[in-house]
Amino acid sequence: MGNAEFRVKAELRTRVRMVIQSAWHNYPELVDADDGYLSSGVTSLDIMDLILRLEEEFDIEFSVENLELENFDSFESICATIGASKAMS
Repeated sequence: MGNAEFRVKAELRTRVRMVIQSAWHNYPELVDADDGYLSSGVTSLDIMDLILRLEEEFDIEFSVENLELENFDSFESICATIGASKAMS
């Protein structure tokens, strides 16, 4: 991975982290958790709110295929989903 690609990924991760922190200020311990947000107390409504915030932050619209809960159930899966969505736009 080159420096430019590394910076882009680092920026994406920072922005995702900021959106999660803003949306889920009641769940600060979950931001970087990989155990699964839904199994840690986050509701499907929390996930939908996060999806709307992510779409606004990244100026994207997730495809119907990407609107699976497992795509938004961890920090890593969110970053991967956004990366794939941005690559397709």
